[in-house]
This record gives sequence, structure tokens and C-alpha cells, in this order.
Amino acid sequence: MKDLGEVMLVLEDVRKYFPLPRRIFKRKGGYIKAVDGVTFSVHREDILGLVGESGSGKSTLGYTLVRIYRPTAGKISFLGKDIGKIDRGELKGFKKNMQIVFQDPGSSLNPRRTVEQTLELPLRVHNIDGGKERRRRIRELLSVVGLPGVYMQKYPSALSGGQKQRVAIARALATEPSFLVLDEPTSALDVSVQGKIISLLLALHDEFSLSYLFITHDLSLMRNVATSVAIMYLGKICEIAPTAKFFAEPLHPYTQMLLSSIPVVTDEEETLKPPKVTSTGEVPSPVNIPSGCSFHPRCAKEMDVCSKVDPEMVEVREGHAVRCHLYSEAEITALSSQGT
Repeated sequence: MKDLGEVMLVLEDVRKYFPLPRRIFKRKGGYIKAVDGVTFSVHREDILGLVGESGSGKSTLGYTLVRIYRPTAGKISFLGKDIGKIDRGELKGFKKNMQIVFQDPGSSLNPRRTVEQTLELPLRVHNIDGGKERRRRIRELLSVVGLPGVYMQKYPSALSGGQKQRVAIARALATEPSFLVLDEPTSALDVSVQGKIISLLLALHDEFSLSYLFITHDLSLMRNVATSVAIMYLGKICEIAPTAKFFAEPLHPYTQMLLSSIPVVTDEEETLKPPKVTSTGEVPSPVNIPSGCSFHPRCAKEMDVCSKVDPEMVEVREGHAVRCHLYSEAEITALSSQGT
């Protein structure tokens, strides 16, 4: 097993709620609990794959980490500092060290700025280099992401989707961060381009010793990319584990459902999947989350307690935790003894 390095990021019971608007002659709107009590940690050079269906809150969590949103409650520690409490001066230094790559490169790049102007902005904001050195730095950034220097004077409208995302990645790398939040960085790209961008991100991870939070809805991708995987459902983490253990022994019924739904080509691949798990109904609205375990209306293994009590996250064995009533203390003891 790989030795765990320095803990880069620690989330403790992080919540992000959005107030609903009040309506005339009606009671106040309440809240959308986009992120509701999330706890995990990321070590140096780790790639944590955060997987969930649309509306699960995974992108909101990413935006909260980079302080696009301020957390409603909980604690986010990055390199030992609580980023929810840092002042404006410290926030600039924090953002230099943690950057984000957005899902849609077309909307994340200013159409009125050339590539050079786009890459110059973070260098200017953080007082990195100047004059000819800054221009040389921009050429180096383009080279790192596989683009020639002639692209400096191009506008986003002259770039393909893959080229735009390469520029967005170069912009994120401009401040020499140690941590990147990747918000579905390939989902808006053609299939033929997705693999090239993934390969680029993995090469950059190794070259610059980066840590990633890789947000995606593509669970099969994480088998070959992530060092650990977390599953998110309606604002909560259902299960988190090292990648090999996660795919070999999925515990939560929702995780089993997702894995059994991955499309495969060969019979050999089919044997690697867990038994088929079916669910009923649709994903509930985040405005009206079911009581107890939020997955219970769709769960084939629902018990009486599931609709009444929201389960706690429990560690079944080292590094593998699950939030489900199926795992009582007796069950956890039995599973732990099997793993020794």
C-alpha cells in the first residue's frame, strides 16, 4: 500500500445551504441543503474521485472548497489553516495555492481576452514575474499543456473545445498551486478529446506532485485515475474508500447500484461488476429531501429504521467508511475480521 503523505485538505462536517425565496402569502421558503455534513481528507499527491448523479452537490462542494461559496457551517482546513475564517489578505495566498478547472471551458474563458491576456491575469494578480519574464512564463505554460506559442494571440473563438480546456488548465497552473479542483473537466468535450485531457492531467499530476479533487459522474473513469473514491448523494457522502477496495468490495446499496449500471463490452468485464442492483423511483428533489436515509425510497434493502433515522458514517476498516444502517457494530466487526 502507498504510504500516505502530508494531509493537504481536511473537511469536517461541511455544509452549504442556499435559502429559498419567500413567496407572498406563503411561509418562508426554507433551504436547499446542497452540501450537508461532508467529512473527508486528501493527502499530498492523492487523487480523490468525487462521484455522484446530477444534483448530488458535488460541484457545489468544489466551489465551496475554493471559496467561490462560503461554507454555511463546518470546517475546511487547507495546509493547516481554516479557510472559512481567513481574512481577505490571506485569501489571496490561499487561492494562489488552490485552483479550479471548470467543466465548460467555453464559458470559463473570457471571449474578449487573448490566450496571452488570459494567462497573464493570474500572474499579474499574484505579482508573479514581469515584463519579458512574464511572457516567457506564458509560453512555458502553453508548452506544458501541449500548445505552441503561436496560440498566445488567439481568442477563445478560434480554439477547439480541447484547446480551450488546455488553456484553462494552463491558467490554473499559472500560480504554481499544489491542489487542483477538477470540476468534470472532460464532460463538455468530444469523446475523442476526453482521453487526451485525462492523460494530460495525469502527466501534470506526476510532474508537479499535485493533489486533485476530481469531480465526475463517470464512475468507471475513476478506476484508472483516482487513488480513492467518494460517492455523494443529495449532499452527503455515502461511501469512501481506496480505489482498489472500493471497486472490489462496494458496501452501500447506492454504490452497488452505480457499479452494476456501468456499461461493459465483454463478458469478462461483466464478471468484475457486483450483482445487478435495481432501484425504484427518481432522485428526490434537494428542496424536499426524504427523512432518515435520503436513499431509502430507492433502496432495495430498505429497513424500518431507514425512513426514521439518518445513519452516521462509520469506518468499516481502515480508510473504508460507509453511511448505511446495514452496517451495525456486529456487521462491522465481522467485515473487519475478514479484512485482517
